[in-house]
Amino acid sequence: VSQQIREIFRSVSEIVEQLRREHADMGRLLDMLNAQIEVFNTGEVPDYDLLQEIVDYCLDYPDACHHPLEDAIFEHVLVRAPGPAEKVREILTTHETLGQLTRGLYDTLDQVVRDESLPRDQLASVVDHFIGQYRDHMSMEEEHFFPLAERVLTEGDWATVADRHGARIDPLSRTSPDRRFGLLRESILGVAPDAANL
Repeated sequence: VSQQIREIFRSVSEIVEQLRREHADMGRLLDMLNAQIEVFNTGEVPDYDLLQEIVDYCLDYPDACHHPLEDAIFEHVLVRAPGPAEKVREILTTHETLGQLTRGLYDTLDQVVRDESLPRDQLASVVDHFIGQYRDHMSMEEEHFFPLAERVLTEGDWATVADRHGARIDPLSRTSPDRRFGLLRESILGVAPDAANL
């Protein structure tokens, strides 16, 4: 696995660029999620299959691979640059919070799909909070902590990060053998034909 990962992440910049590409894909998913909730808010029927697939993806790859890779980077940052330790720990905690928010969104959406009694504005509120938290989190990482990691981590640190990262490829990537999220891939390509990660 180590050799495979080193072939995928041949340099520091490739690790960070991969994370940025995955953020761009997540931004597109959040846009689609927002668009479907706007449909829901008008009293129309949204694409529940697409909504479910977005939430399923968020429960799958980000929690299992993307966030653990970032956590590994930020743990090294804590050692190399202890000054912003409180902010780095906040990011690590936010990954847990995002996981909880995603599970809460899943449960709320499940209630709507099962046609359980649920105030219409409750789903919109849960989605709005989820989107806002995710966007703020990604923005903080990209503006402050990815550049900090690139400045302070050593080649040895990056090699350790690469070794700890699982061999799994983002299922939205065209090189992934995982086809569970085909609807998402098609939807992203529909709005962004040149999406870098697909």
